[in-house]
Amino acid sequence: MRILRIFAVLLFIATGGGPTPADDTPSPEALQVATELFSILPADTMNQFTTQMFAAFWPPIEQKARAADIDAHTIAELHQELERILNADTTDAMKDAPSIYAKHFTVAEPHD
Repeated sequence: MRILRIFAVLLFIATGGGPTPADDTPSPEALQVATELFSILPADTMNQFTTQMFAAFWPPIEQKARAADIDAHTIAELHQELERILNADTTDAMKDAPSIYAKHFTVAEPHD
């Protein structure tokens, strides 16, 4: 669960939701530690993360679509496309995760 919270913070920061520090260049040591941290994550962690995110925001979208009399086939297509976009965007955002992590967390924090 801690890993998912880290991903959520990183995704928030990567998409422009967090503050931008004046000097956003991480130290080489911090970048190395962050890269090592992300290299040991299980391969399905991102899939679990995006599945949980999507499950949280899809129901209100589906409810509004049904209320607008959108047919089930179109809703299913919308579901599939939104899930594809979320997966692609999350994967793309996470490419920068080590450098983002290194900018906003100390070298010691991954070891806590």
